[in-house]
Amino acid sequence: KTRNSLYPDIEFCVVLCCRSVLSLFDFLWKRSDPSSPLHEIFSDEPTNLTVRSEPQGESIAFSPDGDFFFTVSEGSQAPIYRFEIP
Repeated sequence: KTRNSLYPDIEFCVVLCCRSVLSLFDFLWKRSDPSSPLHEIFSDEPTNLTVRSEPQGESIAFSPDGDFFFTVSEGSQAPIYRFEIP
């Protein structure tokens, strides 16, 4: 299961990917030139992220000021985790 989110002005892109014993891919891309096409954000090196493992990670969202992103899993009692953007 992969989830991603773009900050409203597309300054940041977070991608959290499937987790298993063999793989862990969590990345943040920072867009160096806001006027460049969106696909070019992926030509830059991403920042590796460390986030909490979630049994059924479902969603990512950014704080309005762009300082944090949040993740939440499925379920009515699922906690919301906050992570500072490096």
